[in-house]
Amino acid sequence: MARKLAGAADAMQVSVIARDFVSQATDGRAVIFVRGVDGQPHAVAGEGSPAATRSDAPIVDLVMSGGEYVELDFNAYVPLVTSSGVHGALAVSFDVANAADMHEPRELLIAVALLIAIVIDRIQMAAAQGRREILE
Repeated sequence: MARKLAGAADAMQVSVIARDFVSQATDGRAVIFVRGVDGQPHAVAGEGSPAATRSDAPIVDLVMSGGEYVELDFNAYVPLVTSSGVHGALAVSFDVANAADMHEPRELLIAVALLIAIVIDRIQMAAAQGRREILE
């Protein structure tokens, strides 16, 4: 997954790579959220997932604001944190049948979120640099 993420050019590619890896590794459905220009968390991809429903927006916002891992109702929410701040959240939803095992991949999900955060940070910095060059 790390090799694939290193080649990702945008948040959508990061989301697809992460979603596939999390699905294979944990049987969970992953969605990446990033803060939009309106200040609200927005799902990058996977809008059909229970983790991307509107009812989860307050929890995602809480995770993005507080930078803390949260497990609630068959969902795990992991902040995407680098030294430059919180860049979003990884939300992973588990089926009821797998709910008993949802605590086991916690460390894996935290590691995955760190990799995602580093790549999202790099993509955002490159986009900001591109905007600066256009303005100059």
